[in-house]
Formats: sequence, structure tokens, C-alpha cells
Amino acid sequence: MLDSNGATGDAEYNADWNGIGSSNDPALATLRLLHSAWQMVDTSRWWTLRWPNSAISLLGTACGLSTEGTFKLLRVLRKVMVQHVRELWAVVMDRRHAADNEAKRAALKDEWLKISRILANMRNRRGKLMLGWATVQLKPIYTIKSQLGQWRELRRMRVATGGQRGIMS
Repeated sequence: MLDSNGATGDAEYNADWNGIGSSNDPALATLRLLHSAWQMVDTSRWWTLRWPNSAISLLGTACGLSTEGTFKLLRVLRKVMVQHVRELWAVVMDRRHAADNEAKRAALKDEWLKISRILANMRNRRGKLMLGWATVQLKPIYTIKSQLGQWRELRRMRVATGGQRGIMS
């Protein structure tokens, strides 16, 4: 409470700020608040347990757990999440190193060499020459595709060696 001299220190801290204590069904009120906490983050953050501060205590309250029980639940959830993320990463790495990537890489190599022959000694706007296939071949496919798209754009613009556009562009 405040008086003319300042705070007196007799303020009560039992106010029901989130409405859980005063509701007919505290678990349902807690779940509604947990749902709004879920809406505050994107899906990938939610499933990797990067939650808003209130979400952990709301989950414990909704399950009727003590502080220790909430801690144990979160520890189990974190173990499951870490295992899930490892499995997802393994799938990504398997796709990246799969045998069917050889056909994609061969097609990219053909297109890379074709464009490098067409561009010859042309430079991009940054003044860089197109790298040789030996330099690029070990990079991930998405990186090669991205660089290839930039060099295709340069080919369309027909930028001359000095950086000026040609008469046909």
C-alpha cells in the first residue's frame, strides 16, 4: 500500500493474476494459458522445448505436479526431445549422403561446366570469376544450386568484363 510517506509494506501478494485460482476448473484455465503460451512461439521452438518462461510452470500446474514433479517431467521431455532431434539430423545426413545424390550432382556438374564455358572469364558484380567444379563439388547440393542460379542470372544479363552491360541486355 502507498501512503503519503511511500510504501508501507503491507501489500498482499495473493492476487489471482492469471485467473487459475478463481476458476471453476483450474486445470482447464491452466491449459488455456498454456495454449496461449504455445501460440507465442513457432512450432520448431515449441518442439525443441524453447518455451516462454511461464509455460513450464503452467504445464506443471495443469498436470497437478509439484515443483520436483515438474522438474522430473521436464527432464524426461528433454531426453525425448534430444533423441528426436538426433533422429531428425540422422535423416538429413542420410539424405545428403545418399546414393541418389550422385545423379543430382552429375546433372549439376554438367550444367556448371556448361555455364562456366559460356561465361569464360566474365566476372560478377563483385569482380569474382566463376569457381571451377573441383572447388565446388564437395559443397552441399543446395549451395551449388544457389551459386548456379546466381551465375545463370549473370549469363542472362551478359555483363561484360568491365562490369558494363552488353548491347543486347
